[in-house]
Amino acid sequence: CSCYCSVRDILVEKKIGREKFEQRVVQTVNSYFSGILVHADPEIITLDKTFHRLSDISTPLHYTGFVTKSEPRAERGQIRRTLGLSPDDKLIVASIGGGNVGSELLHAVIQAFKILEDSMSAHLQLFCGPYCDQKIYMALRNNIQKNITVDRFTDYFPEWLATANLSISMAGYNTCMNLVQSGIQALVYPFKQNREQRLRAEKLGKKAPITIMEDTDLTPHLLAKAITRQLKSPGFATNINLKGAEESVKQLEIWYAEHSTHD
Repeated sequence: CSCYCSVRDILVEKKIGREKFEQRVVQTVNSYFSGILVHADPEIITLDKTFHRLSDISTPLHYTGFVTKSEPRAERGQIRRTLGLSPDDKLIVASIGGGNVGSELLHAVIQAFKILEDSMSAHLQLFCGPYCDQKIYMALRNNIQKNITVDRFTDYFPEWLATANLSISMAGYNTCMNLVQSGIQALVYPFKQNREQRLRAEKLGKKAPITIMEDTDLTPHLLAKAITRQLKSPGFATNINLKGAEESVKQLEIWYAEHSTHD
C-alpha cells in the first residue's frame, strides 16, 4: 500500500517547540510515506521556506503547481446584467473566506465605498462567509442598498472575480488562487496571527496584481484612496502554475507505476 502526503505551499510554523516538531515530521514521513505532493509553484515559493528540515526528508517530493478550480463555468456577463451594471460601471467584490475572522475588513470597505459612491458608478458585493457570526452578518446587511449587496456565500466566486474590477479580501490559499486565475486587481489583508497569508501575498504579489494592506490602511479615507488607485490599474494574466490538480494526478500515476514495477 502506497501512502502520499499532500501539503500546501506554506506551512503554519510552530512558534514553540519547532525543532522537536520538525524532527517528528522527518521521522514520520521517512518511515511511512511514499511521496509528498507540494501544491505550489517552486518559482513562487518552496517548502523549505517554512520547513527547515526539508533536506532531511528522503521521501520523494514533487511540486505540482498551485491548485485551484477550473476556469469559470457561468457566462461572465450574467452577473453584471443581474446587477443592472453597464460595461463602464465598476464592480468591487469584498470577501473574508470562511468568515471566522476578517469582519473588520468588510466594515472598513463599506465605509470607504460610501465615501466614493458619489464620485463613481460602482457596485459593492460583500461575501462574509458561511461561518460569519450571525450578529456580524446582520450588521453588515443593514448596509444593503441599491449599490451594496451582502451574501454569506456563492458557488460562483471565480465567476464574480472574472467579471469584477477589484477584489478586496484576506489572503488565504483558495482566495489567492482565485485572484491569480482571474488576473484581477486585488487588495489583500493578511491574517495576522501567523505569517502564512502575508508570506503568500508577498510572494504572489511579485508576479500578480496583488497589493498588501496594513491595519492603518483600513481607515475609510486611506482605503478609499487605495480602492481608487487600484481601480485605475489594469489586471493582467500571469505565468504562475495553477495546474496543481492535473499534475497531482499525473505524478500519482507515475509513482504508482514505479511502485507496481518494483513489486
